[in-house]
Amino acid sequence: NLREEDYQRIIAQQLSPLYISVHATDDQLRSRLLGCETPPILPLLKRLTAAGIELHCQIVVCPGWNDGAELDRSIRELGEFYPQIASLAVVPVGLTRHRQNLPELRKLTSTESQHVLYQIEQHQQRFLDSKGGRFVFAADEIYLQAGVEIPDLSFYEDLNQLENGVGMIAQFRQQMAEVLLEVEPLELERVTLVTGESFAPVLRDFAERLAIRSGVELLVTPVAKSFFGLDVTVTGLLTGSDLLQQLAELELGQGVLLPDVMLKAGEQLLLDDVELDALSCKLGVPVLAVEASPWGILDGLEELADGPVDVIHC
Repeated sequence: NLREEDYQRIIAQQLSPLYISVHATDDQLRSRLLGCETPPILPLLKRLTAAGIELHCQIVVCPGWNDGAELDRSIRELGEFYPQIASLAVVPVGLTRHRQNLPELRKLTSTESQHVLYQIEQHQQRFLDSKGGRFVFAADEIYLQAGVEIPDLSFYEDLNQLENGVGMIAQFRQQMAEVLLEVEPLELERVTLVTGESFAPVLRDFAERLAIRSGVELLVTPVAKSFFGLDVTVTGLLTGSDLLQQLAELELGQGVLLPDVMLKAGEQLLLDDVELDALSCKLGVPVLAVEASPWGILDGLEELADGPVDVIHC
């Protein structure tokens, strides 16, 4: 969707790094996946990298479309640009119920996720042997779907694809260990931690350990996505209506901590435009948005413990 003047500005101003959704290097397949005619992708990537622009690419893998041999092809052809294309993330397709007039897609099965991981591991080893870096990484969600243990943080090298959900759990676990060494008992009885269903087991493990050290009962509450549909399991797509519907009957304690990835950028609004103050009003307890990390959770608990947090009355 870039015009010629856009490319010229990117190159002239060296707007780098850029993150590009590729999905497939086969141009006909890419057009089918995107639902529109697209220009050939490899010449555009070559033009940008030749001009000194660093790129990070993403493939959303859709079973029956761009997996299998097509995934191998895309990884191989994008890898030829390494290190100008510095990293490639492979993430699983996530489907909402709002799919009118869109192609028939489905989620990866556990077996398919395992196969995708195997493919990626083969390419990683090849890149390590020839280039000294892994280049291509699977999103945490693929490991969870495959039932495979997430690697340690060092595996993810420079964490270039963190915002695509690559290495987030490994980073969370490392910070978890740091927080547990620092936390002291807090003057709180019970606090609710909200998360998506995918991340709930990881957060619950941290909450159990943090509760022992802090003396605070921590209720980890995975919230299903009624707004987007139940197949969407990531925390960043939770909405205010989901929270109101699923938290209203719970004993929430002295406050609710939400990960800030649920909010619109720079605003105190959830994705469906529900304000945090309105959420606090309807739930009857303080609702705080905190950094989506162990340190953010500790900061939120300490804020609640320091004194009363205002609850806006309806």
